[in-house]
Amino acid sequence: MVLEKSILNKFNGILLINKGEGISSHNQLTPIKKILPKGTKIGHTGTLDPNATGLLVVAIGRATKFIQHFEKSSKIYSAKLTFGYSSDTQDIWGNLVKENEIKLTESEFKDCLNSFMGDIFQVPPMYSAIKKNGVPLYKLARKGINVDRKKRRIKIYSLDVKSFNYPEVNIDIECSKGTYIRTLIYDIAKKLGTSAVMSNLVRKKSDYFYLEDAIKLDEIKSINDIEKNIISLDVAFKNLKRIQVDKIHANHIKNGVKVDLLRFCNYEKSDLDYAVYFEEEFVGIARWIDGKILTFTKI
Repeated sequence: MVLEKSILNKFNGILLINKGEGISSHNQLTPIKKILPKGTKIGHTGTLDPNATGLLVVAIGRATKFIQHFEKSSKIYSAKLTFGYSSDTQDIWGNLVKENEIKLTESEFKDCLNSFMGDIFQVPPMYSAIKKNGVPLYKLARKGINVDRKKRRIKIYSLDVKSFNYPEVNIDIECSKGTYIRTLIYDIAKKLGTSAVMSNLVRKKSDYFYLEDAIKLDEIKSINDIEKNIISLDVAFKNLKRIQVDKIHANHIKNGVKVDLLRFCNYEKSDLDYAVYFEEEFVGIARWIDGKILTFTKI
């Protein structure tokens, strides 16, 4: 029993996966779960559509407690738009319909992109996992049912045109969590008075993790492959500001006690998360709540 516990303790961290095309984010975890010791928790942040590829941040063991932290960060995508088509799924993998094209210049396209910068509202697509009365919207969409969806506030940090070969355009997008890139493309085309679908999507960055550091699923054949690629929690949170606490308060945090940490720092109020340490031991994450810096996730 002691041996099993020591093995489980080795697998608490982040695994960066380069997700392939044609498989759901959830199903990417199945082969990994089969390799990990029985009982090891596993999850992922930021679901990618089955036909999207790129960075999938996988949390293993105690790292699953911090999925909420990783999900709140911005993402960077490379996307391809194909003008002259519409689709029920807003991408080329749905039911495509050829539409009338308009003459569009790169300058006109870039001018339109500028109007989507910053805080904007977006209506989630019907083909999404968002639930309406407990039922995922995509299940309703498959039955031909369309329901009203509430607008959601998102933020676009940058829109960079990488190539313009009309009717195909490649752009890089940095955006907040909860942004549907295919819907963004639909909205851009609509504002231009035409139609477009997403024809490719690659996630390049999530939080402070990058695609170039990820490995493909077929590179994971044994427990050793996971062990040599897993990122420990202290490394995963190395970019966060630190709050050092004493041993007594570290034990409180480990036991799930909400601790006001203002006595240990002089940070000004912000939306940032903070990494809490006792000496060099990572013990949890804290953020501002009701005028106090409180721990909200323990190790």
